[in-house]
Amino acid sequence: VDFEKVYVAEAGVSTAAVINAKLAEGKHIVLTPGIYKITEPIVIGKSNAVLLGLGLATVEQADEAPYMESLIFVRDGLEGVRIAGLMVQGGEAGTNALIKWGTRKSGSAENAGFLYDIFCRIGGDRDASMPEVRTNKMILINSSNVVGDNLWLWRAD
Repeated sequence: VDFEKVYVAEAGVSTAAVINAKLAEGKHIVLTPGIYKITEPIVIGKSNAVLLGLGLATVEQADEAPYMESLIFVRDGLEGVRIAGLMVQGGEAGTNALIKWGTRKSGSAENAGFLYDIFCRIGGDRDASMPEVRTNKMILINSSNVVGDNLWLWRAD
């Protein structure tokens, strides 16, 4: 990937809206180490997009965020999408899924999508006096030809 086609996001600076705008421009996204507290989903809407976390970048639903269908959403019919190196954590309002891939349309066997080294967590870093965080599903894959490798899905009590 030509680095001119990459947006390097910074925790605390790059919002989901900024990341979504860069994805819509056709840029690949590198999330530098840190916690990205988002108030809207990160939406991947183009084939062959890359969302790569470095140093275990964490995408977390901000406490003030409303209920979301997902924190990361890959639109239907996309090919070759790669998501890797992320921790994804729910928030107080909850989500249907932390990561949702498609709704019902198939992807391509020749250019499959991949989830690599993904850690989904509910709780774990919150004090017991804080409200619980929640999700209905860690990862929801509704598309064909999506490969998951090294997926860690846990409820951290």
